[in-house]
Amino acid sequence: RPSAWRYYRSREEVTALCDALDCRGVREANLKRVLQAEMAELLEEMPRDCTENPSQHEGWLPIGPSVGCRVAREYPTTGLSTAAVVSYLPPDGIDGALWHVVHDDGDEE
Repeated sequence: RPSAWRYYRSREEVTALCDALDCRGVREANLKRVLQAEMAELLEEMPRDCTENPSQHEGWLPIGPSVGCRVAREYPTTGLSTAAVVSYLPPDGIDGALWHVVHDDGDEE
């Protein structure tokens, strides 16, 4: 099974991950220990306000077609830009499906 990189974009997601880890498992216990040791610095580097993140709006899903995949887009003036697909909005009526991507330079669409 191919692996896929994923990442956490908000303080809430990192905190929820740490809280959900099961310390009975060796790998999860180790991950939780490392996260707790680095938590203050990690949270300080993350954005404080995620209210403009479209993925947090109703209907956007953290799973779905292409979520977790890497994509590239060629711009005429700036060249190639690579990004990660972070969420999916299924089609609704006549509106087609949408994907939320975060570019490596921090831009989103």
